[in-house]
Amino acid sequence: YFQNQPSILRALSERELASIQARQLVFEERAKREDIRQVIRAALAFYPGLEKENPNVYRLVWVMPADNRDDPEEARLRQQSNVQHLARLIQQGIERGVFEYRDPFLAAAVVFGMVNTPLILFHNGQITSLDLRDRLVEEMLDVALHYLKREANFTKGKLN
Repeated sequence: YFQNQPSILRALSERELASIQARQLVFEERAKREDIRQVIRAALAFYPGLEKENPNVYRLVWVMPADNRDDPEEARLRQQSNVQHLARLIQQGIERGVFEYRDPFLAAAVVFGMVNTPLILFHNGQITSLDLRDRLVEEMLDVALHYLKREANFTKGKLN
């Protein structure tokens, strides 16, 4: 039994976060034995997949203002947890020489933002076409992987 709407939203959000964290563990296990580029693409594609499967949950977790369900610190920690997961995957790619050397947490925040921006804009009414949203997400996945990829003439984040 819940006392009020914010407590219901908090419980739903916590349940979904636990599900997301379970999926993240799967990606981290896969990263130990599979091509890190494919694993990071799948980990990034998880968010658009969640949005398509359950748009209301996606809206609750990523679009609704934090003050509707919990304190801002909890919302920040939730977001940071997702970025930290991606940072661990990116760090593996850097260590294997597949991804360019970058601050893994910053790179994770960049690619997380790239992939989720079209979804958030869709939920906020800034993008109204499902087709455009989906095309933007696919483009962002490609751009994110290109951003991470190690280039022969690229060292420590700067052109030589």
